[in-house]
Amino acid sequence: MPNTDCVEVQKIVPGRFYPKDSDGYKTSVDNYWSKPASEQRPACIVRPLNAEEVAIIVRVLNARYEERSHADRNVPFFAVRSGGHSPEAGFANIEGGVLLDLSLLNDVAVSQDNKVTSIGVGARWGEVSTKLDSMGLAIVGGRNSDVGVGGLVLGGGISFFSPRFGMVCDNIDSYDIVLANGTIAHATAFEHSDLWRALKGGSGNFGIVTSIVARTFVAGDVWAGYGYWPHWQAQKILKAFVDFNQPANFDEYAAGPIVAFVYIPSIGLRLIASSLVYTRPEPWPRVFNDFNRLWRYWSTAKVRPLTDATDELHRASPRGARQFQVTTTVVNDLDTLTTFHEIFVEMSKVLKNIPRSSFTFTIQPLSAAVTHKGSPNVLGLEERLRDQPLIIILLVWVSTRPEDDEITQRVARDIIGQGEVYAKRHNTADPYRYLNYAASGQEPFFGDGYENLAFMRDVSRIYDPQAFFQRAKRGGFKLGIDDGFATQSSMERL
Repeated sequence: MPNTDCVEVQKIVPGRFYPKDSDGYKTSVDNYWSKPASEQRPACIVRPLNAEEVAIIVRVLNARYEERSHADRNVPFFAVRSGGHSPEAGFANIEGGVLLDLSLLNDVAVSQDNKVTSIGVGARWGEVSTKLDSMGLAIVGGRNSDVGVGGLVLGGGISFFSPRFGMVCDNIDSYDIVLANGTIAHATAFEHSDLWRALKGGSGNFGIVTSIVARTFVAGDVWAGYGYWPHWQAQKILKAFVDFNQPANFDEYAAGPIVAFVYIPSIGLRLIASSLVYTRPEPWPRVFNDFNRLWRYWSTAKVRPLTDATDELHRASPRGARQFQVTTTVVNDLDTLTTFHEIFVEMSKVLKNIPRSSFTFTIQPLSAAVTHKGSPNVLGLEERLRDQPLIIILLVWVSTRPEDDEITQRVARDIIGQGEVYAKRHNTADPYRYLNYAASGQEPFFGDGYENLAFMRDVSRIYDPQAFFQRAKRGGFKLGIDDGFATQSSMERL
């Protein structure tokens, strides 16, 4: 029996509607970064061409939602995907429901005065930077060319240009968004300003964003690449990282560094790989001296176009594998980072017999200079970050066999848990969780602070009074509208 929701949606865009047995369906579901996401099988897929078609589809889905029983209204029956770079199965796909694939909303248009760029959320950052590179321009955008525009922007977003201009979301002048009632709103600092602010880190909780307008600036080639060091340099690398992130050493052109301690169980290999980026064409600038003086295997760093740099990050983590990631946040403290690394080294030994896999402990800074630039958001970082930067810790597991999922995810979460216990005891823990790295169950909105969560819930009630996107849409992190307002104690537990 055909899915009745699919039957209604098919009437809207029959030429871009794909049932399970179609070639277009297979192409779409195979187009996820992480294998678990592509293993979910929606009942049908629809690829709208513009915001107006998205609006019509939402009206149909909302009507279907109204026809459901009270109990069924809490069962998600559709999902939305822009780039499909979320690693977990339920973040941008759905089993047995309707999937809105926004990949055709991918226009990139620069204004005549070169001051702003309009971007469809279905574009990938490589498409954006390729166009802007050719014009000598850039925006505060993604560091990985394969990542979709929509997810990164709505989760906050960190860019190579963030030390100069702030988070990605802080450089978005406007959003076009389809609301629950099927109308299209244009959210700016002057029009629907509450919604505009809530979208700066509030993810997909308020509607379906179809396009954004981002500030654009003159830019040329960057110096970027990876350095590779032997694992016996780990403590010196950690010291160089902590020293780099001292406020006195801040350089607004120096991005990261993103330092990854890599373990490949099948051959027992451990090494250190660090992404180093300077957004001027200056090889090995002085700010990276502590890294440069340490003996290394090799480096790929060179002067290159921005797109080339983002392609390298994509090649470091290509599509098609089983991916899992989990995150936490601490202050810039050498003892804390050393302890996390020691826990990672010891606990990852449990995974030594898993073939064709890798396990990575990654650290990167989020400085006060980054979070105090740009427009207001809901990330809750302005008050906490004074001088010392926060450090985002990310554990990433990459494998090929589904039978390894349970143990690897448990080990990764246990490493984070043990490290957090140490950090809390030593007053180096922070409740912020970078949404684009967070795993299911981590509840990043609690880390944004009580007032920000309350604000987002209020905005949701204004623009989506029936909580349609909280209940009917699957994927991502929700605001917990039905749970009542979060208490201070619920914040403290994270």
